[in-house]
Amino acid sequence: LRSTLVPETLLSNASSLLGQRGTAFSAAASAEELAEREKRLAFMNSVDWMQLHKLVEDAGLLKRKPDGGVEIEVQRTAAMLALTAIHDIMKVEALRPQGQPEHAPY
Repeated sequence: LRSTLVPETLLSNASSLLGQRGTAFSAAASAEELAEREKRLAFMNSVDWMQLHKLVEDAGLLKRKPDGGVEIEVQRTAAMLALTAIHDIMKVEALRPQGQPEHAPY
């Protein structure tokens, strides 16, 4: 997103959490998403980013380095993204598996 959509001052108290824009606005903003700017800005300002960071770290998606930084656990993160994609696909009625009568009861 262009910097005019999210003023830099919103990020001033959490400069180490660079994923805020992506989480609040998603990677590819459509015209409809841009229309929700106020809602997304409110989300970005209200989330406890340190708690979310801790949650992601506790889930094993980030690993603390000896210097205090973090690194992404690529394999575990890829598995979580795959699970998330499968979850979203199963919400689409046309893509949902259908049980056959001969396999009943299910």
